[in-house]
Amino acid sequence: MPNVNVVYGSTGQRTMFMGMDLSCEMRVSHALGERAPIHNDVTHEKGVHEVRDLLLYEKHIKYDLILRKMLEDGAIDHDTKVKVGSNGRLREVYLIEEKEAYRCFGTSYYGKYIAQK
Repeated sequence: MPNVNVVYGSTGQRTMFMGMDLSCEMRVSHALGERAPIHNDVTHEKGVHEVRDLLLYEKHIKYDLILRKMLEDGAIDHDTKVKVGSNGRLREVYLIEEKEAYRCFGTSYYGKYIAQK
């Protein structure tokens, strides 16, 4: 006759099978402290730019979508001085005078960004 080792699960019942607790969810759960990509840190490029210069030159084409959305919202005009930065698909336009940041991730425009603490 074989020996049997009885193991109790998290509910206090015999719900263990081959070292796995069957009373718990059997799928991958989100890691603690996981952050949405919109909250990642962004490094700004050197220098201050006017919006018209960013829209005019092909060098800054990656900021075209967010700048056009901001123009459509009325947050900026062509003379506004801004700083721009990115981190992968995350783009940020920082308005210098207003001290406000606007963010876009991929093709999703989020508008004014308020930092999470």
